[in-house]
Amino acid sequence: MIDLTSDKIRTDVIRSNFFNEDKLFFEKLNITRKSYTSPLGLHIYLRELSDGYYYAKEKDEDKICNEIVGRYLCNKIGLETTDLELLLDDDKLKIVTPNYRKQNLKYQCQKDDADKLFRHQYDIRRLSILPKAYQKEQFKLISIDMMMEQWDRSGKNMEEVVIDGKLHLTPVIDFENSFLYNKYFIYDNPYVSIPKDVENIDMFLNDFPEAYKYFLEIFDIEVEELTECIESNYPIKVDNEVKEEYNRTISKNQKILKAIR
Repeated sequence: MIDLTSDKIRTDVIRSNFFNEDKLFFEKLNITRKSYTSPLGLHIYLRELSDGYYYAKEKDEDKICNEIVGRYLCNKIGLETTDLELLLDDDKLKIVTPNYRKQNLKYQCQKDDADKLFRHQYDIRRLSILPKAYQKEQFKLISIDMMMEQWDRSGKNMEEVVIDGKLHLTPVIDFENSFLYNKYFIYDNPYVSIPKDVENIDMFLNDFPEAYKYFLEIFDIEVEELTECIESNYPIKVDNEVKEEYNRTISKNQKILKAIR
């Protein structure tokens, strides 16, 4: 349960016309509103507030927990992310996060490989040709996403930025669609496709042995560590249903880790 009376939940955000702010925001970035809209027509990305923050759509409690866990794991292995605050806006709970974009930098989203989404097989070709420094950032993201079974790491929520001619991930912010336990989970992002099983993860770590240390640290995590990171930082008491979702996925992770060690 979330304590809506807690002083850790913001209520001071300036109210404004979000539609007009969206329009200016998209025009400034020279992108279309459509690129930030789901196939169902639901606006799913973060909207810019006038005080230098973004806010996200209304969140269910389990989604908020997933966002907290994702950021905790990023910090654990040194992948850049953002702070997260909870905003109570018109009696709806939303996530608030600092605006990480800088006007003088070039941002981009990789186009998703539509064919790859239907192959459901091991594919690392695009990852293998990336610069080594950027591969390292991808290894961190892949280990976290696979541990959490993040199923929608598409181009639009894996934004990139070019700094001094080099490609980097922007602070990773989207972890909500995770821990939806699937025995045959397949991880996809615009650079890779990896079925989550012993054979394919072992193959991946043979191809990229430098990624092993991240998988080792992230896959060897207990449910209690995740619930502690949530409850000690936010006014949330993790319920048993969320704990069970985490436990199913973490048990699977530990079996895989035991087999590849």
